[in-house]
Amino acid sequence: MGTENSELNQGDTTTVPTVPTVPGAFEEFRRPTRAEQQLQDRAAWEERASVLEFEGGMEREAAEQAAADELGYRPTTPVIPRRRFTP
Repeated sequence: MGTENSELNQGDTTTVPTVPTVPGAFEEFRRPTRAEQQLQDRAAWEERASVLEFEGGMEREAAEQAAADELGYRPTTPVIPRRRFTP
């Protein structure tokens, strides 16, 4: 309708790219909660430590410390060694 082409020749033969999803107002300005941020930080630290351990050939403790140093983490509380209970 409205063209000189036959009805069979009026189909769309080219693909149209999809439009990216636009975040809504809430999603755009939402910041992760403290718990979500801690989970993201922990995941990043674990991933980096595992790469240093397995790809870099480091010992586990050294890889964890190096990952913490690279990601800029500072201990907030002193690390207290666990004591074994001896009766």
